[in-house]
Amino acid sequence: MAKGKSGGRKIEITPTLVVGLGGTGMRVLSLFKQKIELLCGSEAPVGFFGIDTDDERLPGAQLSPSEFALCECPLADDVIRAAESGQGYEDIQRWWIPGMKPGKIQKGAKMKRAVGRLACYYNFPDKIEIPLRRQIRNLTRQYSPEEEARWPFRVRHKTIRVYVVGSLCGGTGGGFFFDMAVAVRHAIQDVAGVDLKVCLAGILVLPRGFVDVVPMEFQRSKVRANFYAGLREIEFLHRSYEKFSDPESDLAINIGGTPMRLRVPPFDWVYLVDTINEASQNISMPQLWSMIASNLCLEVYSSVTNNVQESILANVTPDTVYASFSVASLRVPVNEILEYCALRCAREVLEERICHSRPETTELDEIAKFMTDNTLFQGSEQVLSAFLLDSCKRGRKTAVQSDISRQSAGKALLLANREKQALESEKKGIPAVHDGLSKATGKKADAVEAEARKKIKEMLADQSGTYGIEFMIRFCRHLEKTCIAIFNSLDKQASEIDTNALQKQVEAAYLDLQQTLKDQGSWIVKICDRGRSAQRCYESWAAAMNRGTSESLRKAALIQAGKVFQRLQEVATRSKESLKKMAAQVDGVAKECMEEAEGIRRELDPEEKPSVLVTNVISGDEVPRIYDKIRKDVDLGQFVSLIKADRSIDWVNVRIDDMGGTLERELLPAIRDVFLPHMEKLDVFSAVEEYGTTTVQRWVKEALAQSSPFCNWNPVRGKRDVFSMTIVGVADEGRHKSYLGDIGEGKTCKVASTGDSYEIVIHSLTAGYPASSVSGLGQDQDDRFHYERWIQKAKADPGEHVHVDKRWLNPDGTPWIPDIE
Repeated sequence: MAKGKSGGRKIEITPTLVVGLGGTGMRVLSLFKQKIELLCGSEAPVGFFGIDTDDERLPGAQLSPSEFALCECPLADDVIRAAESGQGYEDIQRWWIPGMKPGKIQKGAKMKRAVGRLACYYNFPDKIEIPLRRQIRNLTRQYSPEEEARWPFRVRHKTIRVYVVGSLCGGTGGGFFFDMAVAVRHAIQDVAGVDLKVCLAGILVLPRGFVDVVPMEFQRSKVRANFYAGLREIEFLHRSYEKFSDPESDLAINIGGTPMRLRVPPFDWVYLVDTINEASQNISMPQLWSMIASNLCLEVYSSVTNNVQESILANVTPDTVYASFSVASLRVPVNEILEYCALRCAREVLEERICHSRPETTELDEIAKFMTDNTLFQGSEQVLSAFLLDSCKRGRKTAVQSDISRQSAGKALLLANREKQALESEKKGIPAVHDGLSKATGKKADAVEAEARKKIKEMLADQSGTYGIEFMIRFCRHLEKTCIAIFNSLDKQASEIDTNALQKQVEAAYLDLQQTLKDQGSWIVKICDRGRSAQRCYESWAAAMNRGTSESLRKAALIQAGKVFQRLQEVATRSKESLKKMAAQVDGVAKECMEEAEGIRRELDPEEKPSVLVTNVISGDEVPRIYDKIRKDVDLGQFVSLIKADRSIDWVNVRIDDMGGTLERELLPAIRDVFLPHMEKLDVFSAVEEYGTTTVQRWVKEALAQSSPFCNWNPVRGKRDVFSMTIVGVADEGRHKSYLGDIGEGKTCKVASTGDSYEIVIHSLTAGYPASSVSGLGQDQDDRFHYERWIQKAKADPGEHVHVDKRWLNPDGTPWIPDIE
């Protein structure tokens, strides 16, 4: 099923044949076949034909036997001997350079252009001409109205477009490039007649990308020399094609025994494509292959086609037949969008069906304040005050406030004896105080826990939606931190409190008081001195007693507080685990929904597209990846903050037990009702605007900056009035142009429909430069320098020739065709 849609309007397709020559052409062809069939289906009037002397594995779609010609020639030496002796192969003998030894032509032409040409000429009648004519016949036939009605495009009749893709740097592509253009024109005229409008474009890859990957210096030199020689030949054919139309001329091109006269130049225009663009930014060869394939898709299946073709033809002449292009493909990562939408829709439905509303922050603050402010220490201080008021404080007040007398001193001793006896009735000293305080703080701790449980239960039963898992999770974290702090404090206090030392200190103070009041058992000593001594001893004892009870109180309170917080944490954790189970159930619903949507997506777009936003541009990292945030948002933790239990923990448990049936009956259909219609209308624009962190206009502008044409032109040696334009291809120009706004910024920038709802494509074009303007080709430049070195080698060794035809050579082996300049 074709993916491309354009608001119900059909894009017009011109029947197109793409021919891939050699390793470069074959790789581009396979990627193009993969892309175009995914875009508009296998029914599209597009033909694929590859020619190579090797059958390497291809990076994209594999070609059928009728779409590929393997042109090996194991007996090439025998063919040459037969040609040179006049025993056949006259078309090869006409141009073969004497003295060259082809050897066995298998697994490539080994960068020898004449050898690649030999293999293609040898196999032309059977392996090239017959399937080529079949392809042309299929492309030019009349389609029935029923066929065209079911296609997502309409066919442009009485016209055919041909692209010949390859490189002049190697053997096969470089050897047969212009011959293939001539053969295609001849076959179209022979099969379809002269009334058919033919547009034939060449796509040539410049040497820079090959120079970067070949291992040895002599190979790099050969790459540059081959390209320069091949471009000189194409220049010559375009400027002097009339010489080949003369039946008496020795320059006639005969392939397979058939003379093919040139009535027009071989190519209407030639794309020259480099791995470096006009902004001096580089890409790799695989990126270049993909970029060329994307450009072919853009020109075949979109309304960009007419803009490009008419603009080029109106701005090129025989001496400026060259053009360049760049393609920036802004692609939505469909898998991530689907996942995000599924989770997002599931969340919205759950908010409506279960959550009602989100918990307010003030509610959480209220509970946290209750748990921290209403501590056990406040209650324990009350216990301590009452204890001291009833015991040692009362006695100390009596001693301090009364007159210093024998009677008051005796009362102090009597009070101390009573208090001491009371402490020693069950246990002795400080341990008795500790035990009493533990009981008192334990009661307070139970009251705090009961109050906290009551508060939690009230919030669970709150119908207004003020409680949810978000609060429970945060509350559990708060409890956990509090418990850790209490237990750490408890451990520290326990290590610092020396109960035995405190008890000895109290006992010593009491003995001092008792000894002072006895004093030999006689009351002869002055009462006031003895009274003051008794007061000081009593105050010392009371202070020691107060200090001991405070330390004991703190320790007891910490122990009880730890127990309370631990119990509350267990309650909260059980609730959290139950609600996490519910979240897992919802996650299952979202995944099931997403799987169903994946099935729909595979029908629309079976290709597993990479999760990148920008392809075929300098570096995807330089354009903001607007979906980074989406991946972070797609986290099951978001459900933990959204699923609300609207009654109690018991209700939650019952709800979870019944969740399986509830999901099937209520939630899953609801999610699907929301999700699937949303996915049907989702395209690159709505996805970016709705889920992205930027706008479509800004996104496209940032990509435009990286879309300089990929040919390193030298404008100093070229024309000043070159033609340049940028086309932004959107799914539907009429519907989507408003997203882009003013993106031209004063330059020639157009918006055109592509029919592809998943991509925005930017096509930057330069046309009108002469070949001599390409960096590296001119006087004293690298390509020309290496070419001249190989010409010198060829004078001594015919096997070193970089040209494909002896008719281009002078008797001394130097080329007679004009320089590019």
